[in-house]
Amino acid sequence: FAAEKEIARGYNQISAKLDQMSSFFMKQAEGQAKIEGAEYGAENAPTPQQIEDAKSSGKELELPGDKFSVYGTAARSAALTAVYDDVTLAAKKSILQDLTDYEKQNLDPAMLQDKFNTLIDGYAATFDNTSPALARKFRADMGIYAYGKVSTESSAYIKRERDERIATYAAGAELFLDSTNGGLRALILGSVNESVTNVDTGDVQETRTSGEVLADLIQEEKKKMLTGAIAVGMSESQVLKLANAFDARVLQVQSNIVLEEMYKQGSDQRGVFYARVKQAVEKGPNSKVALELPPSVRAAIFSTKADERNTIVNNLRTGWNNIMDDQEKEIGFNNTVREESVRKFSTNFNQQLVIYNDAPTTGAKEKALLSMEISLGELKKLDTEKYLEFKRAYDLHTKKGTGDITNFALQNDVNTEALFEMDIV
Repeated sequence: FAAEKEIARGYNQISAKLDQMSSFFMKQAEGQAKIEGAEYGAENAPTPQQIEDAKSSGKELELPGDKFSVYGTAARSAALTAVYDDVTLAAKKSILQDLTDYEKQNLDPAMLQDKFNTLIDGYAATFDNTSPALARKFRADMGIYAYGKVSTESSAYIKRERDERIATYAAGAELFLDSTNGGLRALILGSVNESVTNVDTGDVQETRTSGEVLADLIQEEKKKMLTGAIAVGMSESQVLKLANAFDARVLQVQSNIVLEEMYKQGSDQRGVFYARVKQAVEKGPNSKVALELPPSVRAAIFSTKADERNTIVNNLRTGWNNIMDDQEKEIGFNNTVREESVRKFSTNFNQQLVIYNDAPTTGAKEKALLSMEISLGELKKLDTEKYLEFKRAYDLHTKKGTGDITNFALQNDVNTEALFEMDIV
């Protein structure tokens, strides 16, 4: 029996070895079949055009391979993967293209959500029956993708819309504040005192000054502007910024109106005007000096708060000082130009006097004489003292005195002075 057991054990070992070898070769064959099947499936998967045609017709895609053999299953799986990648790419390209077109036309991308759902269903339907699980995954993945894109673009669209509304509104507000023909300036220029007339006596009694009337109008406009700013979606900080800009611009317009009135005054009256405005601010809107101011000036000043009135007075003083500085600069410049002209004509006279005295011909003398007379004419307009000095020299050397000045001796020898200037001496 021992011998028989050994023989049986030997057979069993041989059988196990054969089974192992068989399993090894089968796995190798199976692996090879999977590789070849996958390559075949990938190479013969539906093309992007075939996918689009199937989507348009509503038909299922035909895939290579089968559900039974190793080779066929691998081919089918590879083809499905390729189809999934292609339809995903095609769907994303279509979604992004539509979103880009809507952005260019400034349309609300939220209107595209239904279109994207239809698009996703159309692509998923091309392999709904072939691979229901993959089709459901595609719908889920692309649905999330489309929703995310639409949400992002919708948020951007809403922001653009709000920014455009805000920009348009801000431009309108700026136009009201900056307009030279209407808006705030027109309110100030058109503001007058309010009064009532006694029916029995016919007496006119003032009820409110133009400044008080204008102050209320300005506050109404400010309230209207800020309410509108909130309505178009301005943030709290933007509304506050607009309010500050409104106040600053109001004060600037009020100050400019007073400055412009001062500029209209003659140079001898600007200081008087400044003093009147300063007194009016100190004594109040009902004072005699205030009531004597032009209506627009009175309204501009007394529609402000007390501290802002001082700002207007300070701006007025600065403007007046600038005018005086400019006038002094202009006078200084004109003096410099005049002095240079005096120097030029003086030099020319001296040069021509030397030429006149040394001229060999009558023609040369006449030419030098004419040039001296021209220089004398210009000096008479520019510098009286210089003119008289050179006129004496002219009379002495030409013996053609006109009787203007003939009995004064020359302070210098003009001929020697002219030669010195010409570097002859």
